[in-house]
Amino acid sequence: MFKQLACPRWLTAAISATAVVVAVKAVVIVLSPTAALEAPTNYEAWGLGHGADFADAFRFLIRGGLLAPIAEEAIFRGAFLGSGWALLRRIRIPNAAAFWCAAIPVSLLFVCLHETANPTFIWIRMSGALALAWVYRIGGLRAAVAMHAIGNSFWASLIIADTFFGYDGMLAVIALAAMIGCTSLRRSQSDFSTGREPAPELEARPALSMALILLAGSLSVGGSPLYTLAAVGLLGWSAVRLISRMECPFSLPYPIGARP
Repeated sequence: MFKQLACPRWLTAAISATAVVVAVKAVVIVLSPTAALEAPTNYEAWGLGHGADFADAFRFLIRGGLLAPIAEEAIFRGAFLGSGWALLRRIRIPNAAAFWCAAIPVSLLFVCLHETANPTFIWIRMSGALALAWVYRIGGLRAAVAMHAIGNSFWASLIIADTFFGYDGMLAVIALAAMIGCTSLRRSQSDFSTGREPAPELEARPALSMALILLAGSLSVGGSPLYTLAAVGLLGWSAVRLISRMECPFSLPYPIGARP
């Protein structure tokens, strides 16, 4: 049964891009640990403080590995990049040029909201943001959310493992992630040609599902106003998609202007 399973193209792109970004960050940390880990940073994210228990770890993983990726990708890739790309295509800019002209400023904005003090982290985050944009071009919003969620979950799992199990726990997380990634890529559909069309549009059902996840997650484990903003946008998008597919059940019995 498992031999018949195949990793879809959009998920393969997400896993591959995540592996590259994680490898780049790991190499930078190994080669320049002082610049990467000890330099001042103004990035504020949820973490595990002293005395954290497993409930705190669970909330940390859900916020970082699920809620933040959905909210940030819905806003940055789905709304900003998608709208900018479509607008530039509409004024007859070639597809590839239109995409990168929209992707670069959106990626810069994404990085500036995460880090502006540590130069090492700035360019690492920029490479990650551009990879998220490329994955969005390949497989749409679901691919960008998947890549963001995989990457965040990996780093959050390392923090949790280090907090509760130490060095051995971190090695176990790395080994498990490598095994899952290699297995998925072996069963992948690895054609990453982007074609001439924009990324597939988000359908109503996935948009509604992501909105409900954000709302439920915010109520259960806490969150930021960004989650609510993204949830409202996703709900609006799902409503627009549903209304656009509705057919009016009423019709006039005779043409307008004609007499019965």
